[in-house]
Amino acid sequence: KASKAVGGNPLPEGQHVLRISLDSGKQGKHIAASAIAPDGQHIAASDDTGTKVFSVQISELQVQRLQSLPEELDAVAARALLFCGDSTLAIAPRATKELTILSLSSGKITGRFKKNKGPVSILASEGEWVAAADLSGVVQVYNLDKMEHHSRVPLGTDDVGASSVVTAMCIDGGRQRLIVALSSRKFVIFDIEARILCENIPSVIPYPRNLIPTFNRVCGLVAPPEGKGKLLIWGHGFLNSLNVQFEWPEGYRPPKKQRTDDELTKGAGYLDKIFWRGYPEMSHIMALHCLEESQWGNQLLKDCKIPRAGVALSKADDPRAMVVTLEVAPSSITDSLPPKFERKKFQSAA
Repeated sequence: KASKAVGGNPLPEGQHVLRISLDSGKQGKHIAASAIAPDGQHIAASDDTGTKVFSVQISELQVQRLQSLPEELDAVAARALLFCGDSTLAIAPRATKELTILSLSSGKITGRFKKNKGPVSILASEGEWVAAADLSGVVQVYNLDKMEHHSRVPLGTDDVGASSVVTAMCIDGGRQRLIVALSSRKFVIFDIEARILCENIPSVIPYPRNLIPTFNRVCGLVAPPEGKGKLLIWGHGFLNSLNVQFEWPEGYRPPKKQRTDDELTKGAGYLDKIFWRGYPEMSHIMALHCLEESQWGNQLLKDCKIPRAGVALSKADDPRAMVVTLEVAPSSITDSLPPKFERKKFQSAA
């Protein structure tokens, strides 16, 4: 579903094609983590009993569990799963601090990273990098090509993120930047290759109060593949875009006095040389994903107006993105609420 504020129409009604369930579901066990490969040919899922990986062939409507994987995975309950490419799976066990790297092509575990200070809860990957945030608030970056620890993101200082935890992460692959959202209402931008906080752009960005309400949490960060410095920020009650490129649009004259976040009354504008835009009609968001128009534009959305989240700053540099969101309908929320308590009806029944 896409809000009219963004300019898109709801997608056509989905068609139920395949159903995948774990055997433990019959005993009331719930899936704790899941992931799908970028090419859609593998799905990983984990519950209290262990982690399973399935091979999917949509054209043949076939699903088959991979049996050639290490037996230890059958007993490893994962807290987080993430495909790093089409055939590499990162597994964060619930009970240990290590991060396990599984190669689906060889069916073997190719790496075990043990630099984490606590169980890993959030993963982000792009190219040869994978970032892992643990429950203690520490973020480590690993190199998948060399299978070694690369760096630790400096989040322990008072001006960055002391006494805070990570709520979301993503990697801007085109610029090798790791963007981290903290519970202290700040974004941190880390230069992975230089192993320092970014110097050519603001590295610590506070949340604008009128775009991200005080008690709301950032649930996801997405760097669109074709966005050129655009960052999408979403929570259950908001969707915002942030330009982290730190380049003034052609012909734009920056104001002598920068606005404060309270002055962004129209939901868009420059704040400390960062361009923000909010989409106030987006709400009840459960998931958000960006698609590459070159791959999906003429296939998945050929009969639907493409929703675009972004602002064209100039013709030569248009940071737009094709966005698909999963939202909860207001009617579903109303139906899920308990019946309204009426004192008269209660007294007559008693």
